[in-house]
Amino acid sequence: MKKKIILGALVLLLGALFISGSYALFKSSGSGQANISAATWSVSLIGNDDDIDLTSGSTEQGYIVTVKNESEVSVTYSIKVTNLPDDVAVKLDTGQYKSEEDNEVIFEDVGELLINGTKQRNHTLTFTAPIDAGEVSNHKIKIDVEFKQKTS
Repeated sequence: MKKKIILGALVLLLGALFISGSYALFKSSGSGQANISAATWSVSLIGNDDDIDLTSGSTEQGYIVTVKNESEVSVTYSIKVTNLPDDVAVKLDTGQYKSEEDNEVIFEDVGELLINGTKQRNHTLTFTAPIDAGEVSNHKIKIDVEFKQKTS
């Protein structure tokens, strides 16, 4: 009886080995070549090269910023203004209005530039100094645009 069980187990084991070996017959492999190209990425920020002249309690001073997308992908963008004098408020032509915090203002998700549509936008940043602002001369404000590929 014991021999029959051992013999049966041996037959099952050998059968399993032969069956697993037959699966290997259906495997295949191959090789080839392909070319892939990534989308070009070209975005820019263009300022109007004018100085902003703010005085205490001044009326608003505007500065034109142009964002441009010459990429093969659509992009969204945010505008960041840094190195602002204390208490200067900044307004974007989209209606967003912010006071500086730690000498910077960030306008997030301002807009999008599409590959099949608008590829360039002009924005006006308007700066306002408070009535009690002290005089600041030769102060450079930095304006940056952060572009992100549009995902949907």
